[in-house]
Amino acid sequence: MVTAQGGARLLASIERIASTPVARSLLVTLRWILRFVPVARHRVAVLNGMRRVEALESSGRLTEARAARAALLAAVPPQCSAPLWRSEGDDLFRAKNYSGALAAFEQAASALEQSAALYGVSRPDAIFYGAAASALMVGDVERARKYHSKLEESVQYFRSMPALAPYVAELDRRLAWLTENLDPAADAGSSAGEPPGPSVH
Repeated sequence: MVTAQGGARLLASIERIASTPVARSLLVTLRWILRFVPVARHRVAVLNGMRRVEALESSGRLTEARAARAALLAAVPPQCSAPLWRSEGDDLFRAKNYSGALAAFEQAASALEQSAALYGVSRPDAIFYGAAASALMVGDVERARKYHSKLEESVQYFRSMPALAPYVAELDRRLAWLTENLDPAADAGSSAGEPPGPSVH
């Protein structure tokens, strides 16, 4: 029997490797099956919606991407919204609206705690870095330290996977920026420049 959480995890895993014809076929079949599992319908909607939002963003249609993300946030339950809030945080972070970005990343972290079914798609490393960097940019050092610690835990996990070495190198660059700016010996108000963006590709 397919449970909502198990099916959504399988779907997210297949999403990551969906470059082969067999994986694409499995993905189509699994999406069809999951339409009949109540909570999974929302998770499938989020996965499909995120793909659309990312396509709109990459083609420069930011207004349409924002509208699509807002519609999805209004339509899905909070426990399915972590990838959407992370995307919202990314968008606000790029616009240098750090207080709005912090609120969005914290919504993403809260949704992630409610349900781990979309954990990989939510990209907790981007959520934790985005929250830490945004908190630092608005002067909330305590919250920045909290999310910095969570990011360090995520990076430690990724270090155990040699295939992720280039990804870990990018995360290390973000950790270094945070560490340098959280250093109590650093002058108050000084910074090592603009923070790197939260999303690593």
